Amino acid sequence: MKKKYVLYLVSLLVILLTACQQTTDESQFYTEVGRIVAIEDSRFLLVKDATEQDIETLEPVEIIEKYEDGIWATYEKLDELKVNAVVRASYDVMQDSLPAYGNAVKVEVLEDSE
Repeated sequence: MKKKYVLYLVSLLVILLTACQQTTDESQFYTEVGRIVAIEDSRFLLVKDATEQDIETLEPVEIIEKYEDGIWATYEKLDELKVNAVVRASYDVMQDSLPAYGNAVKVEVLEDSE
């Protein structure tokens, strides 16, 4: 009887540990390439087709309206990003709206702002 109980507990522990395992499979993330239009309040605004000229002449809300696109995202390494940089951002959480809101887990700079 005791042997069955121990076997049951070990099986339960294995199931729990397997279920709690975090995945780093990037295919589960939503990814978008775009230009950083603004950085403020611990988040950045990414707009897919925005141009350098848009950033120089328009407010962020006007750029969102112009392209009907935009994602405000939080990111742990925000200090590594610059306005006008073209990036590939991967999000683990995304709230659909205009602009969308999300949490970036990875940001790769494709074209620096300089």
